[in-house]
Amino acid sequence: MVFTRRTTVSNTSWNCSALGWGPPSDPRTYSGYARQVTRAIANQGALRRQYSLKQMSPLDVFRGAIRIERRGIRPHLAINRSWMWSDRGTELLNRRLNRMIRRNADHGDFLQFGTLCEPAPQFGRHFVCGDMTIPQAHRAGQFAVAQLSDRQITSAMDVQRRVLRNAHHIFAWTQWVRRSYIEDYNIPPEKVTVIYTG
Repeated sequence: MVFTRRTTVSNTSWNCSALGWGPPSDPRTYSGYARQVTRAIANQGALRRQYSLKQMSPLDVFRGAIRIERRGIRPHLAINRSWMWSDRGTELLNRRLNRMIRRNADHGDFLQFGTLCEPAPQFGRHFVCGDMTIPQAHRAGQFAVAQLSDRQITSAMDVQRRVLRNAHHIFAWTQWVRRSYIEDYNIPPEKVTVIYTG
């Protein structure tokens, strides 16, 4: 697969399915970047399907996956980030994702925005695209990671490490992110390509 400046695919037989915490084509998923990449792939006729990992069930309240937050006067249901980045959470998300893929008889390459879970290897190659790692967010004291305990950070890093190591290839938005994949997770440098965000 070769991308030119106009982001056209030279090998038209290549295609992929996109994964994200929300629908990849939704502007709210992954700062809107996932939408732009997904749209470019779709415009080339190379997008098979989209999968949202945010498939929560009412029973997830009892699993500790959902918590109640106060925003202003009204309570608001939110995903429990420590559950989401735990072995238990990842295992459930993996099962749900793979069930959806199996139901759609979807086989081929998969491009995931983020590192929450992964397709089973029998469905095809898995690629990851990321803008920041858990250690980077923790060191910066930013996003939901800043609220996690040291034990929860270790668990989140274990999840991210497993997904990164199992990925066929990793696309980093910046050299900064690439360095973290290599230095914080010992990912071989040849497995990480910087694609930038332009």
